Amino acid sequence: MRRVLALALLVGCPTEEAPPAEPTTDIAVISHLGFGREEPEGQSVGFDLDERVSDADDADGCGVVDLTHVIDGTPGIDNAFAGLLPALELAGAGPLEDLIQASVLDGELLILLEMDGLSAPDGECVQVQLNRAVGPPRIGGDGALLPGQTFERDSASTSAVIPCATRASDRLFGRDLEFQLQLNVFDEFIDLTLLGGMISMDFAEDGSMSGVLAGGISVLEIEANVSALDGIGDQIPALIGPLLDANADLAPTGFGSCAQLSAVLTFEAVGAFVFED
Repeated sequence: MRRVLALALLVGCPTEEAPPAEPTTDIAVISHLGFGREEPEGQSVGFDLDERVSDADDADGCGVVDLTHVIDGTPGIDNAFAGLLPALELAGAGPLEDLIQASVLDGELLILLEMDGLSAPDGECVQVQLNRAVGPPRIGGDGALLPGQTFERDSASTSAVIPCATRASDRLFGRDLEFQLQLNVFDEFIDLTLLGGMISMDFAEDGSMSGVLAGGISVLEIEANVSALDGIGDQIPALIGPLLDANADLAPTGFGSCAQLSAVLTFEAVGAFVFED
C-alpha cells in the first residue's frame, strides 16, 4: 500500500551536503467534480486548447467565440460546453453538478490522481496518472469525502498517463491527456472521452488540491450516448443535435463544422492510499 508522501531523507554526516530527495508518488482522489461555467458572461476557467483565439468569423473555430480566463484575462479559453449547460438544465436535465457530485459520493465516479516525482525540482518531469477507483468511500459530517482513505484501482477501466507534467512552486500542469469519464449527466451514466486534454492542479498546505481539467469531446460520441439513454423523454435528444452543431469548436472538419466540443471540469481532491497488487 502506498501512502501520500512528502519526505526529504537526509543521509550521511551532518557536515556533509545531503543528497537530493528521491522522487515520490503522491496519491489523491477527486472529492468534488463539476463543470466550469461561463461566469460572468464571456469568462471562464480553462485553457486555450487549440492555440488560437477564435471569434465569430474564425472558420477553424467554427464561429464559436472563445472566452477569456476569469482570473488572469488570458484570451482564447475553450469551453463551449458552458454554452450548453443552461439549455440542458432548462430542458429537464436538472442541476448537472449535483448529479455528478452524487455519483462521486456514491463511489460510482472515483478518480485517482497518482503523481510520480513531486519531490523533484521545479521544471522537472512529473508523471501524472489518472485511474478510476472502486470504493465505497467514507463521507464526513460535512458531506465530503474523508481524506486518507484506501481505494483499489478499477481493473476494468483504462488509465490515462501524462509522462511529463511540469511543476512550478505549488502548481502542476500537464497536457496531451486522453481519459474516459463516466458522467451522470441526464440522471443516467454516459461515457465520454476527453481528447487532447490539459490539467492543472494547485496544492494547498493541508495536502488537498484543486484544479481544472479540460479537453475536447467527440460530437458523434455525445450523440451516440444520448440516443442510447432510456427514461429521459424526447426533449433532450431532440435538443442535443442542434446544440452540438451550434457549439462544437474543436477539430475542424474542413466542411464548415467541427468534430469536437470543448469542455471544462473543475475539481477538488484529497490525499488517499491505494492497495498494491
